[in-house]
Amino acid sequence: MSILERNHTYGKNSSARPNKELWSIVLIELTSHCNFSCSFCPSDSMVRKKTGMKRVLWEKILNELGEKKMTRKVFFHVLGEPLVYKDLFDAIALANDCGLSVSLYTNGALLNEERSLKLLEVLRNGCIVLSMQEFDLNSFHQRSHGNLSWKEYIKRLQNFVRMVEIREKSIPVQVHCMIDMRSMGWNLFKILREQKCIQAVYDHWRNALGISKGKRINILNPTASYPLGAHSSFFVKYEGNWSNQLIDNQFEVIPKDRGHCALMTDTFVVLSDGTCTF
Repeated sequence: MSILERNHTYGKNSSARPNKELWSIVLIELTSHCNFSCSFCPSDSMVRKKTGMKRVLWEKILNELGEKKMTRKVFFHVLGEPLVYKDLFDAIALANDCGLSVSLYTNGALLNEERSLKLLEVLRNGCIVLSMQEFDLNSFHQRSHGNLSWKEYIKRLQNFVRMVEIREKSIPVQVHCMIDMRSMGWNLFKILREQKCIQAVYDHWRNALGISKGKRINILNPTASYPLGAHSSFFVKYEGNWSNQLIDNQFEVIPKDRGHCALMTDTFVVLSDGTCTF
C-alpha cells in the first residue's frame, strides 16, 4: 500500500464516491516560499522551514494519483506561490499527462509575457486563479515588498486575461477579489460603500478588457462569480474564514464534541517537505 493510500482508507460503514476516488482535491505544495506578504495569509508566521519539494517526490505523487485514479484534480499550492518554483511547468505537464486537472492559484506578480505564454502553452487541462484578493493601493507596496508597483501588477494580470481571451482554445481564468465582511457587522452604510468599491473594481476590469456588459455586484452573496470575457470571470469571496490560526487574540476557541468538516474527507495535502496532512 502506498503512502497516499495509507493516509486515507475508508471505514467499513463509510460510503465511497461513485467514481471510487479517494479525494476531490489533492494539494501538492511545490514550494512554501512566496514573493508576497499578504495580511490574510499565515505564510510569514508559520514555523515550519520554507523549502521546495524535490522533483522525485512530486513526480512519484502525480504518477501514483493518475495511475490509481485517486483524484481528478490537483492544486500546486498551500502557502507558497507556485510560479516561484523553477520546475512548475514540468509539474503541470506531467499532471496533465497523468490525466489530472490542474487548478493553478497564483498572485500573478511573476506573469510577464514570457511566463504567461509558457503557462498557456503547457496547461492543457485545468484552470487558473489570479489571486488579486486585496485591492488596497496603500498596503500593496508592503505586500509586494516594493518589487512591483500596483499599476504594473494590474497590467500583468489584465494582459494575461487578454491572452486567454484571444486564444482559440483556452482554459478558464478567474480573478479573485476578497472583502472583509467581519469588520462591517450589519452597518448598512459600510456594506453599501464596500459594494460600491467592489463594483468599481469589477467595472474597471471590464472596461480595461473592452467588455461592455457586466453584472451588478452583490457582496451579500459570497462566492459569487461575475463574467468578464468568454473564458474569464471575476470572483468575490469573504476574508477571514481560513482557520483558527487567524482568529483575533481576544476570542477564545471552544472545542465541540460534534461536527463535520468536509475538507477532512474530500481534500488531502502533501507539503513541500513531504509531510502528508488533511
